[in-house]
Amino acid sequence: MEKNVLWNLTQLGYSDDEDFVEKSRLLGKDPYPLGATYALPFSGNVQLIFYNQTVTGADPRLDNWSDILSICQNAKRNGKMGYVIRGQAGNPIVSDFLPILWAFGGELFDETGKVVIDSPKAKEALVFFQKPIWHRCKL
Repeated sequence: MEKNVLWNLTQLGYSDDEDFVEKSRLLGKDPYPLGATYALPFSGNVQLIFYNQTVTGADPRLDNWSDILSICQNAKRNGKMGYVIRGQAGNPIVSDFLPILWAFGGELFDETGKVVIDSPKAKEALVFFQKPIWHRCKL
C-alpha cells in the first residue's frame, strides 16, 4: 500500500464483507485499521486456532505444529478425544492442510504457476498431517 502498487478497492466501489473475521479484514486497510480497503483475507479465518483451556491449560504453546501435536497427544492420553472440521467434503484441504503446508515452507505452485506440491517440504507437511491424532484431537 505504501508503494502504491495496490488498487484502492474502496474507491473502486468495494464495501467490506462482514463474513470475513474483523481482525483479518482490518489488516488490508490503509491507514490501519479504519482506512480504505486495499487487500482481502486470502482464506478467511481458517488459520486461526481456537482451543479449550480445560484441555490445553491457560497458556498453551501454540506457536508451532509440533507443540500443537504434543498437546493433542497428551489430550488423547488423558481420554479427551474429538475433532470437528468445518465445511463439506474436500474442505479439509483448505481449512486443515494448507496452514500446515505453509508452516512447513511448502507451496501449491511456484512463482511461474508450476505445481510444486511434490516438493520435499510439502511431503514433510503431508507426513505430519497424516498422523492419526489430527483427526481425533479437539483443543
